[in-house]
Amino acid sequence: MDVTSTSRIRKRPVLFGNPALGTYEGDVMTLEPSTVADSVSPLNEEGAEVVESMVAMVDVPPDQVPEGILNLARSHRPWIVHVRIVIAVPDRTEQEEDEEMDKTYLVLFQMTTPVAADAFYHDLDGRPYTFLDETITCTVLPVVALKGHNGVFLLNPMFAPKQVSTTAT
Repeated sequence: MDVTSTSRIRKRPVLFGNPALGTYEGDVMTLEPSTVADSVSPLNEEGAEVVESMVAMVDVPPDQVPEGILNLARSHRPWIVHVRIVIAVPDRTEQEEDEEMDKTYLVLFQMTTPVAADAFYHDLDGRPYTFLDETITCTVLPVVALKGHNGVFLLNPMFAPKQVSTTAT
């Protein structure tokens, strides 16, 4: 990604899984523009796995999942390796605890190369999901790391714990 030195990393808490079978928690670390001051810090998360060629659509409204995001991203389909939709956990203040927060999603796109991720970012960031309502626009950010809690990795199939190979001697 073409990122300036003033960019920062933001930890975005997420939930994923099937509520009937079990849900899991994790964090997605995105590279934020220098204008974002809240919740940014250098990457020093223990257990975070650094990723390459990944971008995220953030703050996606529920009515855009999955049709809106897939329709918007379809021109990049040949370079998309994996898509994972997770629930964004909002940052809540004490005043907001009693209020109902609108659910939003975070959609991870694993791309074939860093060049494909960069093209996805530059092409889709700021574009409307649909031309029926051009006021709702997509925000795409580079992803630098992922962290699943309790040994779960966000991109493993069926949210299985990350496999660690061991060899007997």
